[in-house]
Amino acid sequence: MSQVDLVYRIFAIIFPAFSIVALGYFFARSRRDTDMSSGNRINMEIFTPALIFDTMSTSDYRLADYSYLTLGGLQVASIVLIGNLASILVIPVILWVILWFFCRLFLSLIFIASYPVLLE
Repeated sequence: MSQVDLVYRIFAIIFPAFSIVALGYFFARSRRDTDMSSGNRINMEIFTPALIFDTMSTSDYRLADYSYLTLGGLQVASIVLIGNLASILVIPVILWVILWFFCRLFLSLIFIASYPVLLE
């Protein structure tokens, strides 16, 4: 790789970042009463999900490696898309399963602890 190619590659990487920073600086200097709420809203509702989608669609990963993250994402998506109905139906079922497991564990520990007493 020649020195000219290296300088061109560094310039191609750094120039867009510095140009965006410069545009923002000059835009803020030209307007004193800058209202950024619409820009922030467009960023959070369009650009950030587009960036996440692009990153996820071009990445190579196995879904099984991120099963807990997938389940959490599905829960969040169900709450957002369906509203509180999904959380009203799903969360009590999950809590019931957890409660059932710990009740069974507690009862088995009581039985094991009282087993020598039962033998007398």
